[in-house]
Amino acid sequence: MASLKDVAKLANVSLMTVSRVLNDPKRVKPETLARVQEAIMQLNYVPDLSAQQIRRVGTRNKTIGVLALDTVTTPFSVEITLSIEETARAYGWNSFVVNMFTDDNVLFQTNQMVNFALDSCFCQNLCCLLEGSG
Repeated sequence: MASLKDVAKLANVSLMTVSRVLNDPKRVKPETLARVQEAIMQLNYVPDLSAQQIRRVGTRNKTIGVLALDTVTTPFSVEITLSIEETARAYGWNSFVVNMFTDDNVLFQTNQMVNFALDSCFCQNLCCLLEGSG
């Protein structure tokens, strides 16, 4: 997996310049921006979201979680989940889905979501599980 250093080396720029391209591209000259973006594409660089969260302690990390029950078996749930993901992406938010099955531990899965320090969490179709976990 490519690192920020790898991108900087390939683009022949500093780490700070790569960071600016990722976080505030308006502050970067167009020719430098193009070089860094090309390096990112060549290396298939993907920013490390967990590292970004560490640096943003006390601020929003723009991450939405979706805790869903049997999403893949319910067409309406699939539509809802895809809509959440598409809308989040359109507004620059990250999203991830935890698909649960009826035999999964609801409390454990919920705690897993909490550990990600999400800004928001959606729960789909969990009423039947929550009523039975009593």
